[in-house]
Amino acid sequence: MEVLVRREPVINSVFWLSVRCYSSKRSASSNNWINRQLNDKYTREAKFENYKSRAAYKLQSIDDKFKLLRPGQKVVDLGFAPGAWTQVAVERTSPNGAVLGVDIIPARPPPGASALQANILSKQTHVMIQKHFKEHKATEQEDDIITESYIAKEMADGISKDVESNSQLEEELSTAEKLPVDVILSDMYAPIIPPYRHWNNTTNSAYNRMLNTSGVAIKDHAGSIDLCDAALILAIDILKPGGAFTCKFYTGKEDKGLEKRLQRVFNRVVRFKPEACRPESKECYFVALGKKKNVDKMAVFS
Repeated sequence: MEVLVRREPVINSVFWLSVRCYSSKRSASSNNWINRQLNDKYTREAKFENYKSRAAYKLQSIDDKFKLLRPGQKVVDLGFAPGAWTQVAVERTSPNGAVLGVDIIPARPPPGASALQANILSKQTHVMIQKHFKEHKATEQEDDIITESYIAKEMADGISKDVESNSQLEEELSTAEKLPVDVILSDMYAPIIPPYRHWNNTTNSAYNRMLNTSGVAIKDHAGSIDLCDAALILAIDILKPGGAFTCKFYTGKEDKGLEKRLQRVFNRVVRFKPEACRPESKECYFVALGKKKNVDKMAVFS
């Protein structure tokens, strides 16, 4: 009688060994991250106090030391999603404060704040921020009322003017309206995942420049300096004389140059690492106080 024997396919044992090793490493890394989050006091406190993330305590620490935020101020929070810094800004500028969160990804603003989905690397965004504060009217509404975003308001009113040039928009603004902001906050460097089959009609590669940390120190450092410069350009364009500014960066050889550029714009520039930053992280902040009058943008970056 003929017996049929089923033969198993030959599998490269070296390949599967490497796959198992990779999977175990990935699992160990994920477990380490989860354990770190569970044991982190700031993560637990953020959940208890209903903050969007532990980053809220970084801004609280900066503001406690340098007194950036005061009631009634106009504040722009760059890269605001998910909104922890915006929450702190709303708390500390109430009553009558106006906080605008700006991010390239769509995100719902925290109660009491407005939101603008836009590319901060675009000059058009600068003008839209100026126009937002021009049209903003301080009210005595309760903090749990969400202010309608600038873009949503434009769409609802049917007055969006995509064909209008930047120069025409700027002509509508007075000198005071061109410098409407008291404080600019930048905690940019959040994860950016382009939408599936997205089409990006820009020349400055916003999605490529706003990637999350890669773990490659040189790349993360260079990317953070790039975004700090973008925030500084906005500060020159819209921040009032005497205004304050803070931005996150990753330490490296280029941060000395950024510090010098900040010193050309502000009277006082300080490096500060909040206690909520992880000790092993190269994350740090520049805090700049007292914006100078009549800043020459070309001279700053020359």
